[in-house]
Amino acid sequence: MVRTKIKYSDGNDYSSLKINSHLHPEYDECVCCGSNELTITGQADICHDCGYVYT
Repeated sequence: MVRTKIKYSDGNDYSSLKINSHLHPEYDECVCCGSNELTITGQADICHDCGYVYT
């Protein structure tokens, strides 16, 4: 799957990260846009649809 280039809210590029929200049911959707295309890390949660990065 090739994603279009989006701008992430903290200015970093997370486009190479794999979506793993299916492994974290407690994080089922983005708090900003409701998408389930998220990468959950120990430092931040990253939405690949709207680009919002939150901790």
